[in-house]
Amino acid sequence: LGTGTTTRVSTDSTGAQATGGGGSTGASISADGTRVAFQSTATNLVAGDTNNTTDAFVKDLSTGTTTRVSTDSTGAQVGSSSNTPSISGDGTRVAFQSNATNIVTGDTNGFTDVFLADVACYVTGTRIRTEHGEVAVEDLRVGDRVLTGAGQHRPIRWIGSRALAPRRHPRPGQAQPVRIRAGALGENKPARDLRVSPGHALCLDLLGEVLVPAIALVNGSTIVQEDVEHVTYWHVELDGHDILLAEGLPAESYLDCGNRGFFGAGAVVDLASSPDAGAATTADYCRPFHRDGPVVAAARARLRSRAEAAGWTLRQPETWAGVHLEVDGARLLPETRGLSACFVLPADAREIWLCAPTSVPAQISDSAD
Repeated sequence: LGTGTTTRVSTDSTGAQATGGGGSTGASISADGTRVAFQSTATNLVAGDTNNTTDAFVKDLSTGTTTRVSTDSTGAQVGSSSNTPSISGDGTRVAFQSNATNIVTGDTNGFTDVFLADVACYVTGTRIRTEHGEVAVEDLRVGDRVLTGAGQHRPIRWIGSRALAPRRHPRPGQAQPVRIRAGALGENKPARDLRVSPGHALCLDLLGEVLVPAIALVNGSTIVQEDVEHVTYWHVELDGHDILLAEGLPAESYLDCGNRGFFGAGAVVDLASSPDAGAATTADYCRPFHRDGPVVAAARARLRSRAEAAGWTLRQPETWAGVHLEVDGARLLPETRGLSACFVLPADAREIWLCAPTSVPAQISDSAD
């Protein structure tokens, strides 16, 4: 109620209203207010919706993207109705009920079941500035002219895309997307939340323009790496490396560093490769490139100041917060004193798991570790 604005969320990713089939109901919103789950019999909310039945959808209010979540793990549509979606507080999971028998293998009970879907965070939907205005990256075509950071219009030479499941990747950290929240790097930079691959370089003005990979700027607040089930990466190549405007934020165009095969453009697709590859030398980049060092430290310090001004705070967690044992399926908390923790185990304990939260210091603080 902060602005008094009413927004229709039961639309497709371009904002077009739902048509064909019927209405949309059963909405629930994530606690952070960024995503809304709903059910609909409309047939135009996502491409390929031909099952003529009710499906469960999620609208990402940051990007405008609408995703159908009542599918199997490969994204294939189901044959029977799915409804009553309920979204988790952080917007990453949706529970729904369905009569479909092809969502999971071995579903032969003939009853309605309850399912849990991880919400796919697609880079699809990212708007790139062109000579005709903002255009979703998936709608760009070879030959379209995009606006560069220097204000020039240059034609697109090649467009590549690849959908993958980061959790199944041999090195998930190299595949999980990085979300840059709206305004993280300056006023309207980006204008909406922007998701890029970890190594995708952003163009920052630090006494001159430099390129810094997104993963080097993750701070746990305004820039975070997300654990998602599915993501689709897109790359746009010009006739030379340059700066594009993605959601208003200057970011690099594709630079061929030997990973074109990741996008299925070569004779063989390397399913274990990553969306990013480093250039042979820093001279290959259109701007000075910095992966670490004083320039990155200065960028992170600026990020922190802006985050704090926006109301984010850096809190030191308790030493033993979240640490516990799972003993034969039961949770057991420690007795703590300072930096020491002691667990009193039942004499008949058979299976014991030590559970503790983990994080990368550089991604939640100013640490370089």
